[in-house]
Amino acid sequence: MAVFYSPDILRAARALTDLTAADFAAKAKVSRTALRNAETGGMSITLETIERIQRAYEELGVEFTLPGPSFGAGVRWKSRAKQ
Repeated sequence: MAVFYSPDILRAARALTDLTAADFAAKAKVSRTALRNAETGGMSITLETIERIQRAYEELGVEFTLPGPSFGAGVRWKSRAKQ
């Protein structure tokens, strides 16, 4: 199930992977424009695009964390071995 993460979280996820926008868009099988829109909160993006982006990050070993009582949403590596 896809969750709509904020543009800040999506930019943080890509920064964690150290991939360029072009490289990550290719990995996620989305256009660079769609990725830019997701990362900037620009024009509407489809659920399919969000799912592709999320799936690609998860395949790279990125884990999205939901906000808790004492911390906000974020991203981290699932395990150090994935780096």
